[in-house]
Amino acid sequence: MLWEVDEDLAVCKAWLAVAEDPNFGRTRWGREFWHAVTRKCHTEGGLTRRSLSSIRSRIGLIQPIVTDFNCCVAAATHYHASAGYEAILQIAREAYAKIRAKPFTMRHCWELLRHHEDFAESFSSDPDASELEFLDPNDFDMPVRTTRSKAVHPTPSSIGHEAEHDAEEQCRPARRVDESDSDQEILRVNPRKRKATMFESWQEMTATYAAVEKRRLVYEEKRYDVAVSRSTLEAERLQREIIKQSVEAAKKKALARKGLRDAGVPENEINALLPLN
Repeated sequence: MLWEVDEDLAVCKAWLAVAEDPNFGRTRWGREFWHAVTRKCHTEGGLTRRSLSSIRSRIGLIQPIVTDFNCCVAAATHYHASAGYEAILQIAREAYAKIRAKPFTMRHCWELLRHHEDFAESFSSDPDASELEFLDPNDFDMPVRTTRSKAVHPTPSSIGHEAEHDAEEQCRPARRVDESDSDQEILRVNPRKRKATMFESWQEMTATYAAVEKRRLVYEEKRYDVAVSRSTLEAERLQREIIKQSVEAAKKKALARKGLRDAGVPENEINALLPLN
């Protein structure tokens, strides 16, 4: 059953409300927590057709998408600090699509969840050089997702509402835990390794863009040189044409003067009619 945008928003708002309840503290993935989220979805969000497992799976799908996009936004902000807000988001969307091989369709959820600590495993807003430049993947011991799903071409009816049956595949390496396991988190990915993976992918994409830009500049330089050479050749052709026309005019004047002279016209009249200079 497809999820609608308003259902996503209701689930995210319910999750945030319960997560901020001091009664749960940091135990945000256990049985009682999910019962509370489900009750709030049913009573305040009107999602009576969604079960606890469905709601939990949806959040499990949304979390890595929002987290990964946060990484892309942070990197885009770092590399394009002078760009506007929408330009930063567009760069981040392009990076996400390249890294994850599918478009980012969860902006409505991201706007709500991006500042919460459970969804903000990204570079800091003002990362220092050591965090960005010297991350060593060998220092991290937990597995990170490497399998990329086939690219998705969303339709107007599917933007932001992936099918529920895709949740398990999309959430890997997140795992669904037993509801009684109140101390376990759904996502088991080391957050620093996620940063390293996203940053390495971003570096690769930036290097590709730089290579393309370099080739473009070389092409523009060659095109300019060709234009200069073409202009020089055209100027030389025009100069030769002018000389040719001058020679032809001189020949015609000489023939005309000879004709007048043969006709007995005095030289002074010939010079007046057809001066030599």
